[in-house]
Amino acid sequence: ADSAVPRQLPSVFNAIAKTHVTLDEAIHTAEQTIGGTLVKAELDQTTSPDCYRVDIADANSRTVTALKIDTDTGKVLSTKTYHPVNPSTGLNRSKLKTTE
Repeated sequence: ADSAVPRQLPSVFNAIAKTHVTLDEAIHTAEQTIGGTLVKAELDQTTSPDCYRVDIADANSRTVTALKIDTDTGKVLSTKTYHPVNPSTGLNRSKLKTTE
């Protein structure tokens, strides 16, 4: 391979390079907004603008809240609270509350 030819970075690396808010900052915002335990955090490029999706679990209510946080401003764009899938029954998530 010719090392003089610049390689194209995968799109996720390009997206991360453009963010003004780190994933750690997004997690901190989600934990301060909802309270609870971090379940999952990822860069979501399927939305416009790009956002982080951070899932926070609340053991007392047995719910998970998914927050979408703007990668540019750090603002919470939306939240969705649901009961996770019950592995013994296979039932789908039941949405409790959504804000946008």
